[in-house]
Amino acid sequence: MLSNEAFNALLKTLEEPPKGTVFILATTEPQKVPVTISSRCQKFDFGRIDLSKVSLHLKQIAKKEKFEMDEEAPALIAKASEGSMRDAISLMDQLVSFCSGRITVKDVVAVLGTAEPEFLFDLGEAILNGEEKVLLELIDRAIANGVSIPRLTKDLIYHFRNLLLVKIGSLELVELAKEQVSRLKDYSQKYPLERIKKVIRDVSRAETDMKWHPNSRLVLEVALLESASKPSAAGPQPSAIGHRPSAISHQPEGLRLKAEEKEAKPAAKITMSPSSGTFELVVSKWKEILEKVKSKSLFGFVSLCEAKPSAIDEKGALVLEFNKGFAFHKARVEEADNKQALMSSIKEVAGIDINIKCVLLDGSENKGKEEENSISVDDIIDMFDGKVVL
Repeated sequence: MLSNEAFNALLKTLEEPPKGTVFILATTEPQKVPVTISSRCQKFDFGRIDLSKVSLHLKQIAKKEKFEMDEEAPALIAKASEGSMRDAISLMDQLVSFCSGRITVKDVVAVLGTAEPEFLFDLGEAILNGEEKVLLELIDRAIANGVSIPRLTKDLIYHFRNLLLVKIGSLELVELAKEQVSRLKDYSQKYPLERIKKVIRDVSRAETDMKWHPNSRLVLEVALLESASKPSAAGPQPSAIGHRPSAISHQPEGLRLKAEEKEAKPAAKITMSPSSGTFELVVSKWKEILEKVKSKSLFGFVSLCEAKPSAIDEKGALVLEFNKGFAFHKARVEEADNKQALMSSIKEVAGIDINIKCVLLDGSENKGKEEENSISVDDIIDMFDGKVVL
């Protein structure tokens, strides 16, 4: 992008152009072009090309150049090019050099590092059925076949987006071969709409988390396990309470009243003051607490792995410290569901009712030590018996 001074110089040329000269200006940031320039230009917005048109053009090139391709291969190349015809032709040129004879779907997957359509259907089936072991094995197989985790994540989002479009009846927006669209139709019949939206949310969230977490595979695995976990339809079990009155109904009146009074009496809260060893107890059982959180909230567990219990504040809250640059994980732990999962886990493991406070370190805590260890100019002069030359 040009500076303001350069734009002003260009403006003079545009106002008095050489005879027979046509200026063509191209930019991906039209909003930064001054009005004095844009008002003197005809504006044309270039969008990405429809994938079906890219796929059709690739087929025409293949026919003209006399080489064969699988029916689904052009669609996979078009999807990888993300609407750029130049990139699509370049990718196909690489495949022609790579393959000997016919370009197959496996060749496209091997060269582009994308996930096979059949694999995405298998992965979706494992998520729907809650087959956690199968799900992890499929991810491992994809990595072994050379598919990168970011690429697999994008393919999954794309796959479930198409499934969502088919589910709600927006077939015109699905950019896939007819055979895949037909299969998506059949597949969407057994996939609930809310479940599809949940998978898209979980995987999209994982794609964002990967930017901050060093282990992208773990982030994706946790997200898919979260998507595969079926919501518990069973609420509070009435049997444990509902059958108790009948169990004591045959007791004498006095005993029954005492039993009812005992049930009605609220359970006493176990609270500990900051001076009674609360912090030491939490720290000693921190690993157990994290494992308990993992069973309640996988996303909360991942973010808590970046936290460190540091103290109990004056209000009796447990202070969790996050290093500079981990604000995303701090915000994740502060979400109501994750915070409640941590508090209930502490209660179950350590028997303590305690609130949570998250703080983000800014790096200033080490400033004092750095200043203490710093060496002044005078120290260097004394050390080498030298002098400052100006």
